[in-house]
Amino acid sequence: MKARTWVPLTAATLLLGTGCSGLAPGTASTVGGERISVAQVDEVTAAQCELAEQGVAAGQGQVTALATQKQQILRVLIELRLNQQFAASQDASAPAEVAQYVVTQSTQGIEELPDDIAGVIGPVVEEIAVSQADLAQVAADAAGEELTPENLDQLIQAGVAQREEWQSGVDVVTDARFGPDADGLPGAGDGSVSRAQSDFAQQAQQAASGEDPGFAAGLPPAQRCGG
Repeated sequence: MKARTWVPLTAATLLLGTGCSGLAPGTASTVGGERISVAQVDEVTAAQCELAEQGVAAGQGQVTALATQKQQILRVLIELRLNQQFAASQDASAPAEVAQYVVTQSTQGIEELPDDIAGVIGPVVEEIAVSQADLAQVAADAAGEELTPENLDQLIQAGVAQREEWQSGVDVVTDARFGPDADGLPGAGDGSVSRAQSDFAQQAQQAASGEDPGFAAGLPPAQRCGG
């Protein structure tokens, strides 16, 4: 199995206007009734953007719209909850030694990050790693195989496929300001409850959706990530 070098989390949406999703105040999404707070999305995004700013200053990476980062982070957190809930529904838990192996591989490099960034991103990456090991255990159980580091990657992919079939029955509700799609996953819409009328507003929406990445650098500082 190849090493799992940690890759920075990709992130989620600048909140504009008032959402109309019926969620409790301060809630970004609910996944099967389990709440993901706006505060958590903001905290992880802030750490991600601090790391991105260091990368941009060193000539690596580029400035992005804060809206895009928040959407992406929320999507990561939603998929984490789906992983956890699916594994629990199958009464599956990877052996401790396998879970620790995935955590070790996934968190390589995090200890080199500044403490304030590592302290936020590290626990999320660890949770994701454990949830992936548990997905692999679901697939191993279904195939009648023993889960090992050698077959881990293959079984994770199989577990993801099984989870995707299962999740159609899970109610995912996301605040409209995160631009959710029909399945509640963020990033499909423009992240605003009103239609953009001006050229600037339309360009801002394109930058948030990834259609015009160059525009992000011209956004006001409070609306961009990485610089």
